[in-house]
Amino acid sequence: MQGSYQMLAEDGHRFDAVIAPFRLAVPGALH
Repeated sequence: MQGSYQMLAEDGHRFDAVIAPFRLAVPGALH
């Protein structure tokens, strides 16, 4: 998974907080 959040700073400036890629899978677990 990866993505970003759009944030709003105290001064009104909007910016993207990037989420680095990561796995949600647990090794050895089945769904």
